[in-house]
Amino acid sequence: MDPAIVLFGLGIGVLVGMTGMGGGSLMTPLLILIFGISPTTAIGTDIFYAAVTKTVGGWRHLKMKTVNMDLVKWLALGSVPSAVGGVLLVSWMQTKIGEARLEELVYAVLGGTLLMVGVITLARALILRNLIDERDRFEVERRHKVAAVVIGAATTIDGTHFAVGTSGHILIGDCCYIDYAILLCEAEIRIGSYVVIGWNTTIADSDFHPLSPAERVADAIACSPLNAGVPRPRLTAEPVVIEDYAWIGPSSTIMKGVHVGAGAWIEPGSVITRDVPPGARMLGNPARQILGGA
Repeated sequence: MDPAIVLFGLGIGVLVGMTGMGGGSLMTPLLILIFGISPTTAIGTDIFYAAVTKTVGGWRHLKMKTVNMDLVKWLALGSVPSAVGGVLLVSWMQTKIGEARLEELVYAVLGGTLLMVGVITLARALILRNLIDERDRFEVERRHKVAAVVIGAATTIDGTHFAVGTSGHILIGDCCYIDYAILLCEAEIRIGSYVVIGWNTTIADSDFHPLSPAERVADAIACSPLNAGVPRPRLTAEPVVIEDYAWIGPSSTIMKGVHVGAGAWIEPGSVITRDVPPGARMLGNPARQILGGA
């Protein structure tokens, strides 16, 4: 065992915990340039090593409530598949161009990446520090996502209004027909396949405003021109799920947290405030079961 590697690992572990800087920008260059480890071996070793140090550091930051879980979710959506793809790409290139040529390529990619990160960090610290406002929160907006609305094959949507919040997404299956409906989403609205939704129907997974008077006042101020960067009170949102072959009559309303079972039939003008069993027929405001179902 080389004591120098232990000392370097100690120092880099402290830096990762303090700064969040990726181990790949610290340990990998040291293993290659100082200890003479081959690039591919250094990368694999560092990935495994970083999994330990970042797990411990991540747990500590989670306890300190300095983790934005919405941002974690959307970062993982892109980075986890691409990380697996990167490993597969390296394996494929090793068989195509050989170990020696691959190590030369890794040297070039690693050097370019470190140079780019160094330039950006230096510019941020010396040039742009007064031009970019630091934020504890990062609101994931629609443009930051891969897709806020996903629609299946052979689905017809006519005159329907979608209002999707920064953390919401709507999933619609195959062969559905939705006619002049209103879908209001802060968390998730999931519609199966072969679902019919009639005109003037509203589906909402949130109340979109607080219920207590004090929070209502705070919410009004946060949404007004008087707002000085104060965030809105947290809204309560519960996913809405509509399973396959459901029929939603015109002018119906489906409220937050409702699960409509497969093959259910919602009569026109009904207000659904609770779960609907599969195959049930619902009518009224609030709706009650009049036929079928379990």
